[in-house]
Amino acid sequence: MVMVMFMFEKHVYNDELKPFIFHRDKVTKSSHDISNWHNNIEILYIVEGSGKVICDMDVFDVKPGDICVINYNIIHTVKSDDLLSTYTPILCNGKLRDDQIFNIT
Repeated sequence: MVMVMFMFEKHVYNDELKPFIFHRDKVTKSSHDISNWHNNIEILYIVEGSGKVICDMDVFDVKPGDICVINYNIIHTVKSDDLLSTYTPILCNGKLRDDQIFNIT
């Protein structure tokens, strides 16, 4: 029997004018297998390696250069096909005003 675990993530923003959190994660074959969801939009930019992004029951193969946008309250997880898969999430509160839109170059 396979046990599936889910975890709600609560995100705290330090600056109201920049309502996002930027961090870099690494996923390996031995990484935990806990799906999560949150009240925010998540944008994954795949930096290196390959793997799968699973959103609800949909599975997407990913490779370097791919971008995945995960809507709020969607159960999701990232799995690695390689020994090491790296991705960079950006978490937004989904309530951006026109003066908060910015370009990433």
